[in-house]
Amino acid sequence: RRLLWRLPNLRRRLPSGLEIRVESPSDWVIYNDIFVDGEYDEVIRAVLSDAPSDRPLTVLDLGANVGYFILRFADSMLRRGATDFRLIAVEPSPRLVQELKRRILAQPALADRVEIVHGLAGKRKGSDRLFESPLHFEHSTTPRHGLRAVPVPYVDLDLLAADWPQIDLLKCDIEGAELEMLQTYAGTLLPKVRRAVVELHHTRCDTSICGEILATAGFGDERVLREAHGCSIVLV
Repeated sequence: RRLLWRLPNLRRRLPSGLEIRVESPSDWVIYNDIFVDGEYDEVIRAVLSDAPSDRPLTVLDLGANVGYFILRFADSMLRRGATDFRLIAVEPSPRLVQELKRRILAQPALADRVEIVHGLAGKRKGSDRLFESPLHFEHSTTPRHGLRAVPVPYVDLDLLAADWPQIDLLKCDIEGAELEMLQTYAGTLLPKVRRAVVELHHTRCDTSICGEILATAGFGDERVLREAHGCSIVLV
């Protein structure tokens, strides 16, 4: 980690022409998860295998962080010559929202295809405190001693995706708030979702109830893509 802090910003040009930056040890961890280990590659391949032909492919990314999932997904699309896609990225951290705008919206291939929304996913309205960790992928509404808390409003996901008849992929990595989100949108948003990949945090919420909600909403064919450190990534 000390070595990484001494390095200049690392940049990589992806095959599609998109640019990716690694600017901190936190970035380095997520970069390896998504681009080296291919954490979401199976999900992306599945979505692209039956992409709709009569409308844009739609993705709702909850917990977008600095946008590495967006870049991995968009790179896969553009390399196939598929340009008809729309993505809404929801991120609660004010600082990371600015990073998303700098890293994603500044790229011409993405500026008209990605919408970045600042807010929490869970309740439909109100606000909560976001506890910001030195490792930005650990920001959470779960209280942690010694961490700075910032107030963040909730966003209504139904309103965000109101113009989409279907959501081809829901990606959810919201550090323990997944149960609240699933409970809130079980009867409205979830029926529109074709596939969902959810990071379940077993020490922060009752993930067995998350599974029950997904099953009741009609999701099946559950696959665990990764399991470690008290959480698992599940594709349904």
